[in-house]
Amino acid sequence: MVPGRNVDDGPQLKDTQWGKAQVYRFEQLPAEVSSATYRRSAIRGDNAIVCLNFFEPGNPPWPLHSHPFDQIAFVLSGRMLVQLADEEIEVAAPTAIWIPKDMPHCANIVGDEPCLNLDVFGVVREDFLHLVEHQGVWEPVDGAK
Repeated sequence: MVPGRNVDDGPQLKDTQWGKAQVYRFEQLPAEVSSATYRRSAIRGDNAIVCLNFFEPGNPPWPLHSHPFDQIAFVLSGRMLVQLADEEIEVAAPTAIWIPKDMPHCANIVGDEPCLNLDVFGVVREDFLHLVEHQGVWEPVDGAK
């Protein structure tokens, strides 16, 4: 995949005073396949990373976890049972969930339809950098951390 280009015959984007934008269709992003029921892709900016999680029915339960930064989770298709600290709530697409930093949480698929979940992090997660290698060498714009 060529950084900065939509690979389905989209326009060649030019370098601008703000840098070069990158456009990708979800299905064209390289995916890390963890199992027959789960794969994920990601795209980053200078100060944020977004992870697309594709779940198939029967995916095993996700472990309860937390991290030292906020997360905004969007359920774009399907349904999930979301645990936020000691509370559980079932959500169906389209839904957005803000998860404060350090809050224990997890989400598991409910029902027999696939689920697409998009997680937004306001930091570039070091543990997700391998998911964005397709974007090429990263050169932050001036003023970015």
